[in-house]
Amino acid sequence: MHHQCDLYIYDCYDGTLTIHVAASRRVKPWRTVEWDPQKKDLVFYNEPEPEIRSIGLEHDGKTFLFSYDDPQPAIDFLNECREMGYLAPYDSIIQVYRETCE
Repeated sequence: MHHQCDLYIYDCYDGTLTIHVAASRRVKPWRTVEWDPQKKDLVFYNEPEPEIRSIGLEHDGKTFLFSYDDPQPAIDFLNECREMGYLAPYDSIIQVYRETCE
């Protein structure tokens, strides 16, 4: 399965929202699936060595801290990351909003 998000987001013990940006991602699936006509079933193959490449964007491998008191900069940053090309599903942005604003 391909990675679906390049960001690791969590709240820290000191009241900050921490966002780690991945430096690399898997470019080939970890697992491939093929149809076996003799077995009439799907066959799963694990890749022996997944291909991993640098993402190659400005925030690769960096960590960012944001305050829970003002979540808008964190939400803006997540949107910026999406626009730059990082994999950042909208549900991660919505989750940050819900946890910090409600």
